[in-house]
Amino acid sequence: MGASLQWRQPPSNLKNRRYGTTVAFGRGRSEGSGYMAASSRVGPSVLVVDDNTDADGGPEHAFADALNEAGFTALAVDVAAREEEDALPVLEAGASFLADNWHPRLGIVAFGPRVPESVRIALEVRAEALVAYVADPPPRWDPPELPVMAHVWGPDAGLTTPGDAEVYFYGATDSEESAGAGAEAFERTLDFLLYHLS
Repeated sequence: MGASLQWRQPPSNLKNRRYGTTVAFGRGRSEGSGYMAASSRVGPSVLVVDDNTDADGGPEHAFADALNEAGFTALAVDVAAREEEDALPVLEAGASFLADNWHPRLGIVAFGPRVPESVRIALEVRAEALVAYVADPPPRWDPPELPVMAHVWGPDAGLTTPGDAEVYFYGATDSEESAGAGAEAFERTLDFLLYHLS
């Protein structure tokens, strides 16, 4: 009498568990912390850089969570109280923390006034893609030699980007238009990061 095979549901412990937590990284001048959105299925790393990131949560935490839902491991670094030169070693330590401990492929998403130092960090840590969210007027920054996508709220005000950068302008003025533009920008960001980091 032969044995028969019977289908069994995979154990529930194989589900993709997601979590968000505050992590610490770096030492000395580069010591920092941030909100990390990760899961049991590690995806490419994304460093989220914004002036408003803090330990109390906020839009950056939701942004990191949304990136994680799309398959990335995201770290929103807390640099709100730091000047640019003090923020640089912390951002570099955050990028290294992601690449060394989670996934070696790294992208950076930067907002507003934090774009220039994010460009510098992208070159230092050899990031594979950079997405910049900027307002009118855009900050001064020298675009790096890597894939760049820029979302600009306001008219074209002379944003300097490499010739092959993807640049989108959003003229949203009221809250409903702005929300729609934000959703559209996020979908474009996901497509861009998935293409360059997968």
